[in-house]
Amino acid sequence: MQMAQIEGFVEAVRSGSISLAAERLYITQPALSARLQGLERDVGRILLVRGRRGVRLTDAGRAFLPYAERGLAAFEEGMRELRHQTVSHSEHLTIGASLTVAGYVLPALLRDLAERWPSSRVTVRSGLSEEVLRALLREEIDLAVHRHVAHPAIVSTQILTDELVLVVHPNHPLGRAEQTSLAELAEARLVLFDRTSDDYRLTIAALQISDIERRGYVEVDDLEVAKRMVRTGDGVSLLPRAAVQDELRDGTLCDVPVIDMPPVTWPVVVAMRKDAGEPTGLARAFLQAVRSAYPRRSHEASPMRSATDRSGRPGSDSSGAVTRSTRATRQPAKVAPRASQSLADTKSIEARGKPRCRSASS
Repeated sequence: MQMAQIEGFVEAVRSGSISLAAERLYITQPALSARLQGLERDVGRILLVRGRRGVRLTDAGRAFLPYAERGLAAFEEGMRELRHQTVSHSEHLTIGASLTVAGYVLPALLRDLAERWPSSRVTVRSGLSEEVLRALLREEIDLAVHRHVAHPAIVSTQILTDELVLVVHPNHPLGRAEQTSLAELAEARLVLFDRTSDDYRLTIAALQISDIERRGYVEVDDLEVAKRMVRTGDGVSLLPRAAVQDELRDGTLCDVPVIDMPPVTWPVVVAMRKDAGEPTGLARAFLQAVRSAYPRRSHEASPMRSATDRSGRPGSDSSGAVTRSTRATRQPAKVAPRASQSLADTKSIEARGKPRCRSASS
C-alpha cells in the first residue's frame, strides 16, 4: 500500500469524481484509476463504486475513509516537520506567470509556499501568456500560472475566472452612477494599458472600438501607472478585477457596470508539461498552496477537459469555450454570462447589487 494510493482515494471521495480528483492531483485519470485499483487489491475490498454521476463509497469504503484521512494527515504533518528540520539546498522552483497574475495573484500563493517550505527558493518570470507558454514548453520554467492558452503538450487546471471591469475614481461623473453605457463611456478619457498586452486587446474588443486612434486616450505600459491615473481622476480604464481588488475594497477606486457591454471573462490556470511527471518537492508544495487558496467544487467552474469529449468535439470548459486543440491556441476571452467561479465570487470583494461608488468627500 502506497501513500499515493491513500491520497488518491481521499481526493476521489472529496471531489466526488475520478476526473476532478485527477485534475486536482495533477495526474492523468488512468493513473488515478490505477492507484485506486491497487489500493482495493491491497485491502481486498471494493471501496468506491464508479458511476456516470461520479463515485460513491461502499460500506467498506465508508469504514476505511476516516483511517485513510488520518493517515494522510499524519503523513503530510510528518513531511512538513522534515522540511522544517532540513531542506535540500538544491531545491529550486521557477514559476512563469502572466503580468496580472505575477503582480496580484502570485504573491499570496508565494506567502503560503514560504510557510509550507520556509527555505524555499523561487524564481518568478513574468510576461504575456504566450511567452509564458513558450517558456514552459522550452523547459525554462517548471510550471505556469497564466491566462489559459491551449496546447496538446500541456495539462492545465483552472483555478479562477478573472474579468474585465470598468474602474473610475469615486468623484468621476461615471462614479456617481449605479451603471453606465458604451455611449456614455465614449465621452470619457480612456487609459489604455500597453497595446501589446492581453488587456489592451480585451479592452478594444469589449468596447467594440475600431477607430481608437481618433479618440482621446492615454496609453501606458505599466498597469500600476494606469491605476494611478484613474485614482487621480485623469481617466477611466477597463482592467482585470484581480489587479484592482484592493482598491475596490478600500474605496479608492470603484467599478461601474456597463449595461450594454457583455461581461468579458477568462480562465486563469496552473499549467505543467505533460511529460514532466508527477510534481514533487517544491512544485508539489506550490500546488498545495494553490489548492488551498482556490479550492475546487464540483458545482463550480469545471477543469480543463481532455482533447475530445464523448461527442468527438474539442473539449470545453463549463462555458463551452475550446480549451485544447491540435496546436497552441489562445483561450479567447468569453463574452458570456459570468462564470460561477469568478474572482469576485472566490475572493468576495464587494457584494453585488450594493452601491459601487461613494464620493471621496462623503
